[in-house]
Amino acid sequence: DESSRDDYRLRIENKYLRKFMKRFDHEASRECIDNLSREFKEELIDTSIVNWDRISYRYCGRHITELHWGEHFQCYELLLADIIELLPTPEQENDLINMMGQPSESYCFATADEIISLGIDTNRGNLRETIADHTAKIIQENEGKLIKNKDVGKIYSVTV
Repeated sequence: DESSRDDYRLRIENKYLRKFMKRFDHEASRECIDNLSREFKEELIDTSIVNWDRISYRYCGRHITELHWGEHFQCYELLLADIIELLPTPEQENDLINMMGQPSESYCFATADEIISLGIDTNRGNLRETIADHTAKIIQENEGKLIKNKDVGKIYSVTV
């Protein structure tokens, strides 16, 4: 019967999701929260967006979606992201302020309202989504919805 097949499929998927979660927490060297230097280097340094040699950030918590059927890969999926807050030095903050005044195809500074609307601005006739729908998880107002663990609030400083 169809519901038995769905239950079986969910049990199998849950087995793999537990393995994924374990790997994400303990074995994934690319995504270790205590050293995100690779992410910053690849996204910001190597692309010449900033020229920083060190970054500090605070761990805010974990965002996890509900298990749902993903249309793209045609399987059950759970999306997981650890959320951090950049803690810029005064010099880095000046760099960011200066960047805000320069138009770029490489980055975008957005308000919470712009993120929630996915970048759509009906007042200006801009009806194209320019911000990904999953970006809302980083809005400060949503920090209370994050899953908290023992590392929440911990501050990291790494060389990039």
